[in-house]
Amino acid sequence: MVAIGDSHVNPSEDRADLALLIAIPAISRWQFDRARLSLAEVTTFARSPDRLQRASAARAVLGVVRAVVRVTPGASLRAVDRSADGLIRQLDRLTDREREHYREEVARLVGHWKYAAPDDAAWRAWALPRGRLALPGLGGEATMAWAIRVWDRRPDQDASVDPALPALVAEARATFAPLASIDPGPDAAPTESPHHRDVLLSVVASVAARDGHDEPFGPTERFAFRRWHEPPVEPRSREVTR
Repeated sequence: MVAIGDSHVNPSEDRADLALLIAIPAISRWQFDRARLSLAEVTTFARSPDRLQRASAARAVLGVVRAVVRVTPGASLRAVDRSADGLIRQLDRLTDREREHYREEVARLVGHWKYAAPDDAAWRAWALPRGRLALPGLGGEATMAWAIRVWDRRPDQDASVDPALPALVAEARATFAPLASIDPGPDAAPTESPHHRDVLLSVVASVAARDGHDEPFGPTERFAFRRWHEPPVEPRSREVTR
């Protein structure tokens, strides 16, 4: 605690509060490493029980979001959702409404993940974050691989597809031919591999339009964590004295 004039500030708590403000949006944007490091910083510097419990809730949600995005629908989540729900229930320094929000988010995310196993449109929406996660630093091959998987789960007959798009996907598929016995298809030409971002964005735009979405990456938002916002305080009514 540091005294400044008539007031006191706590640099450690301020740093923890800033780290928490960074961690929560990072979870919503699937920036898992950034969220994990920021939450570790909260644990290091925070002493407030409320802030520590809020960080615990965020860490539990982070585990669920990471599992939902990275584990293929239909596989096992290893009960990460039940563990998160059980932990959140015990955070007695949070309000009932805040705890309920986190629990509802866990249930919502897992529900969308489960639905994506049998439903092709939902599966395509699930796969898009994988391509987005691959864009910053995992290399073009990972991004193109997920774009191809999304393309392969589209309806077989789709007259609205731009004729150039199948050729672009075939060129992307040809990138993997040297790595395995993969037939690039009859539309592939012996040209330089397309840019992974072009492949992903083209496939995403086509699939989103086919599924009735105006925003190409709009379907992915169902797998994003919705942050908790304190409800607005109702203003007190003023008594009129006559």
